[in-house]
Order: sequence, then structure tokens, then C-alpha cells
Amino acid sequence: MAFIMKQRLEVGLITLHKILEAELTEGRKEPCAELRIKLPKGKGYNSQLIKKGQEVKWYAWYDGKLPTKGEILEFEGEVVDVSPKQPLEIVCRDGMFAMQQKKLSKNFYNVSIENYLQQIAPAGVAIKVDPGIAGLKVTMDTNGRSGAWAAMQLRKRGIDVFFRGGILYAQDPTKVISPSIPKRFRLTHNIIKDEVSTREGKDITIVVRSYQPETGRTLEGRFGKGDSHFVDVDRLSQKEALELAKSIYKEIAGKGLVGKFEAFGAPSVKHSEIIRFEDPDDSKRTKNVFVEKVVKTWLARDSKYRQNIHLSVVDFKGAE
Repeated sequence: MAFIMKQRLEVGLITLHKILEAELTEGRKEPCAELRIKLPKGKGYNSQLIKKGQEVKWYAWYDGKLPTKGEILEFEGEVVDVSPKQPLEIVCRDGMFAMQQKKLSKNFYNVSIENYLQQIAPAGVAIKVDPGIAGLKVTMDTNGRSGAWAAMQLRKRGIDVFFRGGILYAQDPTKVISPSIPKRFRLTHNIIKDEVSTREGKDITIVVRSYQPETGRTLEGRFGKGDSHFVDVDRLSQKEALELAKSIYKEIAGKGLVGKFEAFGAPSVKHSEIIRFEDPDDSKRTKNVFVEKVVKTWLARDSKYRQNIHLSVVDFKGAE
């Protein structure tokens, strides 16, 4: 059965069904999701037609008998750079770029995460907070900082903040629940190149030190055994410091599958998803895993649409 690569690029009021290539990079620790597109020569595309600040949507998919059919929105953001030479290359970034441009003029004291995000994000951005962290309160000195900096402070507290489909999400990866039917990637079936390995647990102690400006005291949360690795995050409670220490330990020293693998462009995967990795020759390498980063490449000349999927050890709900 043949599968036909297709894509659609919307830039401002223009819709393009032909491009030379695309590369999309997104990850939990990336400052922005970034899309780079090269356009065909001789089509009249130039920096006067395609300009900085224009809205961008990129769809990519296969035509054929697949479980998931139809167009898939892979990226939404804006043009941030247009090359002056041919073939024309445009660089696009998601909503986190706009948050980098937004300067804050206030601090926050004991506000909900949703309220905090609403005030650090550009006006009109839809917010979606995972119910597992909706009750948490935020106190943060952000005056003079950017909205993106303020979002990064939540990441230091174990909360991922990212854009997807134009919506700003916040979630604690340890509270994400495995889907009942995760997307499956199996060696000898839809995995092209396997660079995944099993990491054994390391002997290390994570020490989260949390300074309390109101009292001048420093609380500590410790987890693990071995040499100490220190992390400083202000204004955490004793319980929060311990939970964060456990989460950091699992991610940098816990046992699990790490590395990356290359797969076809479908099923489409995003970072922070839980997917199924299957090795028919090794049951210990067959389990649900957490996606840390994804790099997608779309090449017209080679008829190639690929995903490089990077894994992270995260103690999500239902982790094996």
C-alpha cells in the first residue's frame, strides 16, 4: 500500500501546497518550537510577499489507509525571519516567541497558575491548565522580566509550559496519565532506526534548596543516595521541595529507556506525549515512554517524512 506525503503551509493570506523542505523542532526544554521552511525557486516568493510577523500554520500528513486520517496541524506560530536569497527560507516560532517580547511590570503573590499564565502571556491567548496542578499557587518576582522568563520559572518547579495549536498549556509531567491506547512504535514495523537504550539507575542525591524570603530560612528536600546534586528554587514548601527532588532524580538518574529513534511521519508525535515503544525481542524494552523532544523533517526531493523522537525518564501516572 502506497502512502503519499502531503503538506499545506499557510502564511498570512497565502496557502502553499508545494515546498522544498521543512524541519520542525520542539521539546520540553526548547525555548520555542521552531519551523524552518524552504520554498521552491521561480515561484515569485520573496521577502516582500512573506514578511516577519505573519501568522503561520503548517499541516503535514500521509494519504492512505492509516488509523489517523486527514490533515494534521503540526505547527502554529509566526514568521520571525525571511532569508534574502533563493531558495527562500523562512524561520517561524510558536507563541513562546511572543512571550519573549512581552515585558512584565509587576510581581505575583499567591495567585493561581491560570491567573499567572493569563498575565504573562500575550492578550487573547487561550490557557489550559492540567487539573492536577490547578490548585497550586504561584508567588514570583517578575517585574522587568519577559513573559517567557516567567514561564521558565514554572519549569524549574517541575511544571512544563508550552504552546500547542495556539493554546498555552501547563502540566506537571508526573501527573500525566497514560492513554488507554497510546500511539505504538514497534521495531521491524514502523521504527526505522533504533538508538534507544536502557539506563540503569545512578547513585545520586538530589537536594532541592528553597529559600524563603519572608523568613530568611532555607528548606531542603532530599531524595536518593550518593553524591549530592543541588537545585535552588525559591518559595517552595517542604512537601513541594521533596516532590521536586523525587521528580528530578527520576529524570536524570532513574532507571528507564533513554535515547531516540527515527520513525515515519505517522502517527504524529508531540513532546510531552506518552507513547508505546515495543521491542519484540526484549520485553524489558517494551513499555510506555515519555517524549522529551521531537525533530520532524519533510523532504520533497527524497519523498521523505520522518520523526526523530527523543525519550526521557519521567515518573508519569502508570509508568512501568
